[in-house]
Amino acid sequence: MKSNILMFVHIVLCLSLLLLSSCANLQIATNESITSSPTSTPSITPSPSLTSKSPAIFTATPFSNKAFLTIQSPSADWIAHVYSPTNLDDPKFTTRIANSNGKTEWVLDYHTVGYEEAYYLPFYWTNDGHYLYLIIFRIRDGCGVLKFYDGSGLFRFDLLTGKLLDLVSEEPSASYTFSISPQESSLIYVQQGEVPITIRVKDVFSGKESTIALEEKYDGSGNFAWFPNDNAVLFVAVENICEDDQNYDLIALDLDTMGMKTIVDNLDRDLTVIEWETPDTVLMSDQQGNTWVLNLKSSQLVLATPTP
Repeated sequence: MKSNILMFVHIVLCLSLLLLSSCANLQIATNESITSSPTSTPSITPSPSLTSKSPAIFTATPFSNKAFLTIQSPSADWIAHVYSPTNLDDPKFTTRIANSNGKTEWVLDYHTVGYEEAYYLPFYWTNDGHYLYLIIFRIRDGCGVLKFYDGSGLFRFDLLTGKLLDLVSEEPSASYTFSISPQESSLIYVQQGEVPITIRVKDVFSGKESTIALEEKYDGSGNFAWFPNDNAVLFVAVENICEDDQNYDLIALDLDTMGMKTIVDNLDRDLTVIEWETPDTVLMSDQQGNTWVLNLKSSQLVLATPTP
């Protein structure tokens, strides 16, 4: 299971920025093929021309202020630093992305509006070291947002050329959830609060996109777990996300047919999908750190490795 960087960051800004602002009770669905008829009709949009933004600035100029956030790639070949604004007349957050050999360093500035806190944040480093997926991260609040929020836009950054490709155009008010497939060829994303909640699957190279809407009873979705060959995905759909009587369903989506099937009704809200390990087994964890195994064929949930 590859490492994905998923950041939910609570930032305490430096004084200069302050001056800028002032298990298992489950009902298992019958075991059928996940290629059963979808609950709504999927659609495929024409392949759009992916939008390229201006390249990042190549620089080796040191910064005088200290980064409030530092993120290293899994291979340790790259490191990213995020800096707070220093100029009151031109407030901007700066993300510097540097190679460990010291030969390459890129700088991306995000100019904020008023006292807003928003910046380019590393989301996923590709295995070949060629690309870095970046989100626009903003501080968010609200029960329906915090559950699955990743960012308000997604970009693919070429670490060799500094080219920034717009994959999901930024919407400052949007609350997106993103997931990159194991083969790094597809992206799934959802806009929380959209009616109906819509699953969007995009080819990250051609831009071709397929969509399918969930039943309107759901008002949130996320926690995506891909099957290793990229042709299916599990996710959680939530009813009454801001209420006490929340209902979590575990749903499988066949990406070849865009057919959906509910795998578990009324999933324990404390359980999180970790990995779709084999065709018949899914690894899950609870809030105590225990690992559970859900057998999709026998419909059994078994505690695997309790925390000592």
